[in-house]
Amino acid sequence: MTEQTSGDVLIVGAGPTGLTLAIDLARRGVPCHVVEAAGQRAENPRCNTTSARSMEIFRRLGLADDIRRAGLPSYYPTSIQYRTTMLGEEIFRIDLPSARDVLAGVGKENWPTPEPQHRISQLFLEPLLEQHARGLPGVTLERGTRLVELTQHDDHVEAVVESAGERRTLRCAYVVGCDGAHSAVRRQLGIRYEGVDAIQKFVSTHARHSGIGARPARD
Repeated sequence: MTEQTSGDVLIVGAGPTGLTLAIDLARRGVPCHVVEAAGQRAENPRCNTTSARSMEIFRRLGLADDIRRAGLPSYYPTSIQYRTTMLGEEIFRIDLPSARDVLAGVGKENWPTPEPQHRISQLFLEPLLEQHARGLPGVTLERGTRLVELTQHDDHVEAVVESAGERRTLRCAYVVGCDGAHSAVRRQLGIRYEGVDAIQKFVSTHARHSGIGARPARD
């Protein structure tokens, strides 16, 4: 097993949280090393809205406009409608602007925050963040590398990681767990996953249909 110094911060997980942290640290001049167990990004739907607070963070990082140009077509309204069926009686709606309207500043005087939420699937958000992170000095990103073990010392942390069946030890000042609900970092630290069990039980379905979006798009 080899040992190597791996910057100031080791980030475990290259989802939106880990990538955003890497970008933020790099802009502050803090070297970081990101490891992600998955060799390729997932193709299944994950997350469909980025909150106003997240968009404020992306605004500070200079990414908000690029993110607004990704996802749904810019002219699509992002309103939420509650109906008896897809084309049935409308029960209630929350009117929200299209990305094009937001970028043009339409209705800005009525927004309670500098950045409203944005409708974008993680399928489109994550690649954009990864591309930006890889272009920043001080960021190293490894896919297909999983965390095996953590050992905390007084002045540093040693992390054993595995890539293609080979293990090595990374020495860093800090380790940050951004590796989701099944976090290896949390398990290593003995921190239980707490919350409502039912929230863990859901199904996301990605459907393609030539005409299903016609009515909402016109509306």
